[in-house]
Amino acid sequence: MTAEDRMLRAFWKVLIAAVVVIVLLTVAITRALSHDHDHPEHDQWYETLMMPDNPSVRCCGKDDEYRCDAFVRDGQTWCRVTDDRVNPRRPPVAIGTEILIPPHKYKYNQGNPTGHTLVFGKPQGDDFYVYCFVQGTGI
Repeated sequence: MTAEDRMLRAFWKVLIAAVVVIVLLTVAITRALSHDHDHPEHDQWYETLMMPDNPSVRCCGKDDEYRCDAFVRDGQTWCRVTDDRVNPRRPPVAIGTEILIPPHKYKYNQGNPTGHTLVFGKPQGDDFYVYCFVQGTGI
């Protein structure tokens, strides 16, 4: 084996190791951001909550969760933001902001151990894109 072959083999080993490390760190960081640090007993629920209209995509993480009060107006479900928790990684949404919940974003099949009505999504200008909506249990 030539010196050039040895260098090429060493390069590929380092490259593969670096990719593995990056993937593992990404998974660890994603899991760390995806749960409620105040309630680690809910971690598994957060990690398995998938979008109702796209079940291969997770619908939630701590950085896109907002507590709200649900109500119906003109036959449509709305959620009024009540969340005053500070999270520097989450875009702020003013308390009292009303978010229209599209029917295809209702999440029914996994319960809700938090007790809070939750809307997961991101503000986009004057609008709010909903990933999923989970009705609270009132506990």
